[in-house]
Amino acid sequence: MLIRPIIIIGSGRSGSSLLNGVLGEHPDILMLGETRFAFPRIWSLLSQCDGNARLLDLAFEEYYDADDSEETARDPLPEKYKTLLTSLQREDAERKAGLLRETLDRWFRITDSGSRAWGFKEI
Repeated sequence: MLIRPIIIIGSGRSGSSLLNGVLGEHPDILMLGETRFAFPRIWSLLSQCDGNARLLDLAFEEYYDADDSEETARDPLPEKYKTLLTSLQREDAERKAGLLRETLDRWFRITDSGSRAWGFKEI
């Protein structure tokens, strides 16, 4: 499966369906048509129900005041923790991206198609 898909974005009556059809006729390109924003929906769901992200929030929560009316830092987050947090967030995003790729590959059978390229369109 290609890491980066062909993404067509267009407004109604702009020719995006025609472009999707033309690209889909190529023997090496699998065009999925409109996915009804499946990619951002799945990414959002992965983010909302991710236990690791919640653990990250809890781990760094101690640096914030318990007063909901004014969320201010007690102490500035030490640099080593900022670096660690950034690293953990990057690893978490890469893990989610892998899950998204695998889910969409299985769902749309992208690898099974034998195509060298794939894509979709949204309006």
